[in-house]
Amino acid sequence: MSNGPASEDSSPHDATLDLVIQTLMEHEQKMAQLIERLDEIKPQFENAKKLSRRFEEIDASLSNLESEIKRLINNIKTN
Repeated sequence: MSNGPASEDSSPHDATLDLVIQTLMEHEQKMAQLIERLDEIKPQFENAKKLSRRFEEIDASLSNLESEIKRLINNIKTN
């Protein structure tokens, strides 16, 4: 039995384990903050996806229109 304080009875392994636990808890808090931030910006990404799809639709429509105009011009030239 030791008559000294409890800290004298603790091994270096206990200090290391405490450090690891403290570090993990700090990272857990940071991860929770990052997850909250991602939840906040998620709608922006969804809106960007919708906007991108809309631009693709517009691009396809313009390409079709261009093809139709070229076809029409060719028909006019041949008549």
